[in-house]
Amino acid sequence: MKRLALDSSLRPISIALSLESPAVCLELADDLSGAENLVSVIKEMFDEAGVSFDSLDEIIVASGPGPFIGLRVGLAAAVGISIAAGIPLKSVPSFVALASFVSSAKGGDLILVHQPARKGWTAFQTFNASLAALTPLHCLPDEDFAAWKSAQKNLCVAPIKPPEPLSQRLLALSDLAQVGVQPIYPPTPEAA
Repeated sequence: MKRLALDSSLRPISIALSLESPAVCLELADDLSGAENLVSVIKEMFDEAGVSFDSLDEIIVASGPGPFIGLRVGLAAAVGISIAAGIPLKSVPSFVALASFVSSAKGGDLILVHQPARKGWTAFQTFNASLAALTPLHCLPDEDFAAWKSAQKNLCVAPIKPPEPLSQRLLALSDLAQVGVQPIYPPTPEAA
């Protein structure tokens, strides 16, 4: 199965191309300048691999949460390629992909995924060992989040910076992917 995976919810943006063998993975510049050339970098990756967009079986994209502009650039690229080439598009929430890095979670454990949301705020969500969401996405002031976190029992914390590009992990999570894409943004502090 030929698949393209794309993550623009974390820095750096990452792209993975799977052609039955180990995936080829690229990470773009750690700032938004990488996003400017995203489609041309993907095209170059395909040219080097000798494949065309319409030979793909599916595209998997991280749907967030993530920075507004970065997330939208990645999602727009994935949607554009999907429509232009007639390829199915699937998505996996970024926090589910990050939670999947916690291999030590047992049945009763909570997996906590958190990221800075905006200055002085933390976005977070909890999952069980099967990667099912136990809470909705929350956003709290950093001090409140720290207090909440210290009060939890059986907590396994997912890495803020994953040990491998998130796009590569998306390929491994394709059975959890949902058809289509709906961007996920942290709730505004007023709504939290």
